[in-house]
Amino acid sequence: GDAGVTGLTQGLGAAKSMTDLSLWFSWSNFGDAGMTAVGQMLESAMSIRVLGLHFCWCDQIGDAGVAAVAQKLGDAKSLVDVSLRLRSCDKVGDAGVMAMVEGLGGLEALSSVGLYFETSDTITDTGMIAVGQWIGEATNLTNVTLYIAGCCNLTDAGATAL
Repeated sequence: GDAGVTGLTQGLGAAKSMTDLSLWFSWSNFGDAGMTAVGQMLESAMSIRVLGLHFCWCDQIGDAGVAAVAQKLGDAKSLVDVSLRLRSCDKVGDAGVMAMVEGLGGLEALSSVGLYFETSDTITDTGMIAVGQWIGEATNLTNVTLYIAGCCNLTDAGATAL
C-alpha cells in the first residue's frame, strides 16, 4: 500500500549517488499518497539521469498522483532519459497526462523519452493533443518512443496530433 511505497522511496531517495532508477509496480494496492512519495523521492535523488516509472493495473492511482510525480520532475534537472508507462490505471485520465508533459517540459537536459499509454478508457484526444504539442515544442529531444494501445476513447484527432 501507500505506506510500503513510502518506505521504499525513502530508502531509494537516500541513495545520493544513484544515476539510473527503474521502478515497476504491477497490481499494486497504493494510490495517490504513494505517488506523492515517489515524487518526493525524485526531489531528494538529484543525481538520477535515467528514470523509468512503470505502473500497470494500479487502479488506485489517479490524476492527482501522476501530477504529484510530475511536479517534482522539474526538480530533477539531471534527467536525460525518462520512461513512463501507465497501463490499465483507470483513474488516470487527460489531466494526469497533461500534468506529466508539463513536468517533462521543465527538463532542459531531457533528450530521450518513452511514453506508454495502454488499456485506458480515460485517456482521450485531449491528453494526446497535449503530448503532441509538448513533443513539438521540446527542442532537446533526440529520441521519442510513443506506445499507445487499447485507448478506446482516442480518435483520429488525438492520433493526428502526435
